[in-house]
Amino acid sequence: MKFAYIFITLLFLSNTSRPQTFLDTTKLWNVAQCFAGPFGSNFFTASYNLMGDTTFGQSQYKKIYETLDSALANWSLKGEKLTT
Repeated sequence: MKFAYIFITLLFLSNTSRPQTFLDTTKLWNVAQCFAGPFGSNFFTASYNLMGDTTFGQSQYKKIYETLDSALANWSLKGEKLTT
């Protein structure tokens, strides 16, 4: 009888779960990093953003840019994320 309850519960949960969606392209992500060394520590914040896209064959990629500038002025391409 316990097996039936567990099976029904798992069946219900599998039908109500949803897959994770792709990152929101309108958002900006900040990553704080701190490096400790023999002469003190170095702290900085890197900001990441998705801007533009590229298509190779049938695959579409979003471009990932990074900046270490607090004014968010100097962006550099860091990689691409497959979207399809």
